Amino acid sequence: LFLLAAGCATAAPYDAEVLLARHGEDALAAMDDLEAARVDTIARLGRLEELVRAAPQRADVRKMLVVSWARYGLLFVEDDVDDARERGDGPTAGYHAMRARNAYERAVHHGRELLGPASFDVAAQNDTMGGWLAGRAGDGPELLAWMGAAWLGRIRVAPEERKQLGPQAHVGEALLERSVALDPKAASGWPHLLLGLW
Repeated sequence: LFLLAAGCATAAPYDAEVLLARHGEDALAAMDDLEAARVDTIARLGRLEELVRAAPQRADVRKMLVVSWARYGLLFVEDDVDDARERGDGPTAGYHAMRARNAYERAVHHGRELLGPASFDVAAQNDTMGGWLAGRAGDGPELLAWMGAAWLGRIRVAPEERKQLGPQAHVGEALLERSVALDPKAASGWPHLLLGLW
């Protein structure tokens, strides 16, 4: 009974943290100050990584990590890349591009863990991504949208990635297209914009 009670006591604070993290997304979206949103996003990422390390099986936390890392790369770090390029500061632009790529890599990592790395890799390598995704409607358009954004983001900030990924370079496109097919308004319309850029 003591061990059971201790387990329940541990689960309750964890679930409360996850609930706060979910509500944190809405609070972040309501922020008008971009710098405050950036700082909050970084703190949020650190906390979510701690939560998933404590309970790797929690799909809800992994989903938040996919979305948060992809958003961070797209909305904040790529801005740093553009600013440095506009100033003609190549080394700083390269540094920020590496940061963006790392953010996208992290999002893709959590997405692969969530979607099942083995089956995901088989679908990607055998060019059956479209059919595989069609059978996974339950994953939700938001997750697929941000996973696709991260996948293509790696190539956008580091074009050499396209060659390294080979046939898998188009996985991001398939993820975004599937997201749009499930819900054209998913991820505030970002998939449409990213597909257009691609």
